[in-house]
Amino acid sequence: MPTLSRWWNTLQDPNLGGSFNCWGDPGRNGIAKVLATTEGVTENNQSAVVWATCDVRFTAPYDYILVLETTVNGDPTERTLYIGENALITFEVWEGGNDWPIDSESEVHLSATAGMTYPNEFTIGCPGDTIYTISFFNNLTTQDDATATPVLIEVESKNGNLWAFTETFLLLPQMPPTLPPAPEDADQAGR
Repeated sequence: MPTLSRWWNTLQDPNLGGSFNCWGDPGRNGIAKVLATTEGVTENNQSAVVWATCDVRFTAPYDYILVLETTVNGDPTERTLYIGENALITFEVWEGGNDWPIDSESEVHLSATAGMTYPNEFTIGCPGDTIYTISFFNNLTTQDDATATPVLIEVESKNGNLWAFTETFLLLPQMPPTLPPAPEDADQAGR
């Protein structure tokens, strides 16, 4: 259906005859318009059909996950995190075959062997999105050892489970080497 221009005016009005507007083109693959009817009579004993339409999403038997972007302090090539720094990880999860969000109530779990993800988990809503951004923090102390870890993204869906790893991050147990000057120091330096 999406590759054919039959979306508009293809359903017949059960009471008046003739086609009617289906309230807009879905603009995406995997959607069908369903017409449901039930017959009855009016208070004047005239035959009548009560009807309504709704969009139905065709689902596919598999989902996809893809890490789109990872940045540390806005740098897409950096993978070293000092104490207190965080990375932003953007990933996409979609249903195979039609690029729609995966089923609502699907669970997303995020974890790493060190550091902390935020959030640790969330549930896909209805309607869901396909692109999500999470944070990964270096929560080491100066007493810890440096460690390297990727972030694991796991999805539990009606269509099956899937997972992906980010690139590996190096978490250092030290403060960043250069800190921006405090606002008071910046004013003093300009004098």
